[in-house]
Amino acid sequence: MKPEEIYHTLKEVAEKIDIKVVEKNLLLPGLRAKSGLCIVEGRRLFIMDKNKKLKDKMDTLAACIGAMGGEALDRLFIVPVVRDLILKARQKLSKRISKKEGPVSTYTFDEGGEED
Repeated sequence: MKPEEIYHTLKEVAEKIDIKVVEKNLLLPGLRAKSGLCIVEGRRLFIMDKNKKLKDKMDTLAACIGAMGGEALDRLFIVPVVRDLILKARQKLSKRISKKEGPVSTYTFDEGGEED
């Protein structure tokens, strides 16, 4: 699959587990924000920085899906290459969390490993 197709499929998987994905320009003067998941009016919303490289978008969204998908992912058909990306992102995020001291909620899904 082409990277664009993988990213599109990741967005479809997110929608199937009730995560709406929107892309916004997060490089605005005075705005210090990263891509991430939030709750708006009771719905899960993933705001993706549209200025990220496609590979970073895929990794970031795969990490979110892996963390939030739970058992719902097991009930979905997901193209093997996309499922593998999600599982690898989940494992990577689990390793980061296991090394972290303090609340897990301070993590973003950005691949840089930075904490808020």
